Amino acid sequence: MKEKIKPLYEELKGMLSAMPEENLILDKGISEKYNSTLNKISGLIPDIVASEYLIESEFIPLQFGGGELRINKNHYKTKLCSLLGQIKGRFDFDSVTNASGGHTFIQNQTVSVEFVLNLHEKVIELIEKQEEGTAERTFLEKVKESIASIKNGTDIVKTVLVEANKAGISLEKLVSIFT
Repeated sequence: MKEKIKPLYEELKGMLSAMPEENLILDKGISEKYNSTLNKISGLIPDIVASEYLIESEFIPLQFGGGELRINKNHYKTKLCSLLGQIKGRFDFDSVTNASGGHTFIQNQTVSVEFVLNLHEKVIELIEKQEEGTAERTFLEKVKESIASIKNGTDIVKTVLVEANKAGISLEKLVSIFT
């Protein structure tokens, strides 16, 4: 089964890496292609319920009549990353092995799906530790909202520092939040 899932998994990763920048993505067959791939996967892995991961376009009226079908980027990216995480967890895809037993490093400027998922989980965990209404919790909630738009390591650092500054969190406090 792993051999059948791997190409579909790679296809989903390609969709993630090709995701446009804008928050409302013009749907030029994106939802149809994604949902088709999702249905193939759910046919191979019965306990992945396709309806939980489906994306739908929204009709956005234009100012002078007519309209466009658009996809909410945050919803799309969240569902796509969640699905990729499910598949990766089951089949251990993207694992790098080294026959010598040493560490292998792959340098890539784009942020991996695994890293985004781990960051998202860590931020949720940290939010739960903070009291409601505190600057720290507000900061972490803003970081969580921004995760969907993170493309590379620079974006991560920039987002954390900008949101910490907006919330009035010092560098020392920032370090203590993440440790």
